[in-house]
Amino acid sequence: MASVKIDQLLQALSQRLPPDAHKRTVEAALRAAIDGLPKSKTRDRLLRDQKSYIYQLFGLVRQRRPEGATDSKEDDAGEDKKAEQDEEAEEQEDGDEGLAAFGRGLSAAAVAAYAGVDGDSPSACLLRCEELLAAAL
Repeated sequence: MASVKIDQLLQALSQRLPPDAHKRTVEAALRAAIDGLPKSKTRDRLLRDQKSYIYQLFGLVRQRRPEGATDSKEDDAGEDKKAEQDEEAEEQEDGDEGLAAFGRGLSAAAVAAYAGVDGDSPSACLLRCEELLAAAL
């Protein structure tokens, strides 16, 4: 039964993420989904095998890429390097540490989903995550 729920969760998340989502974005989305779940066998299984489910979700997201889009390791390595450079640049900038700190390494869509949420408040973040999960499922 947990497997069916996990499959449904992964499918719902894959539909919410952009087809060109970076692996870090996929990982953050799954972790947020796990954190939003109540304590259950499904949540425990997701936590235990989290790495495997990240790769499954990443594969589902990549399947939605349009034909002709590149999917080479060089492109992924380039994305990783660009993401690291962007993250370092953000760390060097002085500014608001609330949502900016929360959004490091995440796509614009992921950050936009939490716009208006106090990034320093775990309960506010969890409430928004719960809303997103309810809408996805």
